[in-house]
Amino acid sequence: MDVLDLIKEAFYYPINDYKNWLIIAILFLLNTVLSSYVISEGGAVGIIGSIISLLITIIIAGVTVAVMRNTFNNSNNVPMIDLQINFVDGIKYSIISIVYSVIPVIIALIMGIFTGIYSTIDKILTTVVQSSVATNATPDVIIQAIPQDLLVSFGMNILIIMFVFIILSIIAAILFAIAEARFAETGSILSAFDLKAIFDKISSIGWGNYIVFLISLAIVLIVLGIVSGIIAYIPYIGALISGFVIDSFLVLFIARAIALIYQQGY
Repeated sequence: MDVLDLIKEAFYYPINDYKNWLIIAILFLLNTVLSSYVISEGGAVGIIGSIISLLITIIIAGVTVAVMRNTFNNSNNVPMIDLQINFVDGIKYSIISIVYSVIPVIIALIMGIFTGIYSTIDKILTTVVQSSVATNATPDVIIQAIPQDLLVSFGMNILIIMFVFIILSIIAAILFAIAEARFAETGSILSAFDLKAIFDKISSIGWGNYIVFLISLAIVLIVLGIVSGIIAYIPYIGALISGFVIDSFLVLFIARAIALIYQQGY
């Protein structure tokens, strides 16, 4: 199966089993209602709404794992919701996702030490405080009091750190897709961090095919994201429709597509 056929198969996956998709979509609808109307109320109601929303999000993460697992078992059906299994898988999946998201941030923060950005920030803040206390100046005057070389140094350091962060985030995203599929296949969190096995899997898929797959997937996500954004602008019901249809579709589509490309490495 080439990449285009794979994407096409994943695209029709929710549609071909629309009844089970509808059940999962109800979870997204409920989560959208909680996010848009209940949590914003604040107070006890908002707290309860936040907790319920978090639980639903974890279950949805577990559904992602179930879709991949079904695919590996040669099933073309959208999985039925199993609250206990989905919740446990969802927690494990969330841990893996958080680790892959946090690592680029940690490395970027460490890079800040070597670039000297923290000392630069300290000098800028010291200058701002001294200027403010000494002259009771306006913000424009305070900014003008900051030495030009400090501002240039700060800007350059920010660019370097952002560049490193973006590169690391792209690498993390490339690895994470295979990592989550490995977890779905093995059920082991540790398998998602076995970098040698992950690189071996990508090599067996073919780096060229895998990159083309990720780019194709990104294009579909961008298009559907634009559609979702347009729908969300519909007064009163736009966000509900977007969450119910587009968001639920995307979760099933992405999970199916990743599982299919993963199978190309067998």
